[in-house]
Amino acid sequence: MVYIDYFEHVYMICLMMQKSELRYVCIFHEDFLPSPAMRRIRELCLLDSNEAANYSMNNKQQGELGMVFRKMMDEMQSDYVFSKELQKTYLVEIIHFIVKNKGAI
Repeated sequence: MVYIDYFEHVYMICLMMQKSELRYVCIFHEDFLPSPAMRRIRELCLLDSNEAANYSMNNKQQGELGMVFRKMMDEMQSDYVFSKELQKTYLVEIIHFIVKNKGAI
């Protein structure tokens, strides 16, 4: 299951794996992504109202999304000069994965 919430310019995306207690959480401020990207993300309607959203996922989808979360976590420990940009790319990938699959999940 994916849980998404928003409060005072801060987003939280949480992936809770069904077969384990494992959870991945990404918390980011709107300023983390450039304003054109945030505008597009708002247009994707992850949150249909001001309330938190939950999306169920099958095991395959959880595994695929978990892999992106793990890549983001690995990159947070990296000394790669463009690490922050790569983390932003992974975040956008996570968001698009949820939007792409929310009708099918």
